[in-house]
Formats: sequence, C-alpha cells, structure tokens
Amino acid sequence: MPWITAPAAVASVPYRAIDATDPSVLHSGYYLLLGGGIAAAFGLRMLFRIGWSVNLPKLVAIGAIAGSVLVIAVEAVAYGWINDQITAYSADYGSGFAMGYGLYVGLGAGVVSALGGLMGLIGRR
Repeated sequence: MPWITAPAAVASVPYRAIDATDPSVLHSGYYLLLGGGIAAAFGLRMLFRIGWSVNLPKLVAIGAIAGSVLVIAVEAVAYGWINDQITAYSADYGSGFAMGYGLYVGLGAGVVSALGGLMGLIGRR
C-alpha cells in the first residue's frame, strides 16, 4: 500500500513501506514487518489458545501489545519522514504529492492489534 501518492505525470515516485529497506532508521519496512509478524503470531496464539497454561495468557497478550507498539512507532516515525519527502518531491517535481492510505491502514491495524492484546490482558479467562 502506498505511503506517498504522486500525480500521473510522475509515475515512478509512489512510495510503499516495503521500499524503505534501510535498517538503520525506524521507518524501515523491515521493522514494520517484524512488528506486524510479532503481533500476528501472538494474536493468533491468543485466538486459538495453542499450548495454553495458567500463566501463559498474560505473556501472550503482552507479546501482542509489544508487536503492536512497534508497528505504531514505525508508522508514527514514518509520518514525519513522509511529510519531509512530500515537501522534497514537491520542490523537485511540482505539486500533487499526497500522503498515501497505506500509512493510515498500518496505523489503524497497529491500534486494533494493541486493543486486542489489551482485551486479552484484562479480559476474563
């Protein structure tokens, strides 16, 4: 999903999270995949109660929340970086660049995942 959308005259500029592959910065797509993978793995474990024991529910819920927090952090850092990129692209290519919907979808997914982990942490067993 695109993080930056461009006018039709500049087709090579649309930017997606997976295009950010520099692991030295937090807005890297690798960290987004890592956080999403952690949240999904722990969330599925909560959902299907795989290998469930007495103390495991809290640990699994905390793991889901941790993965979600990483996703939210990457999206929040990427928001500022994308604004800078839009400004730079607009200076080079002209107007028409905008924030893509991929950033908002990722942020929403992180929030929903964190709420699911929180519900698992404070909910009844």
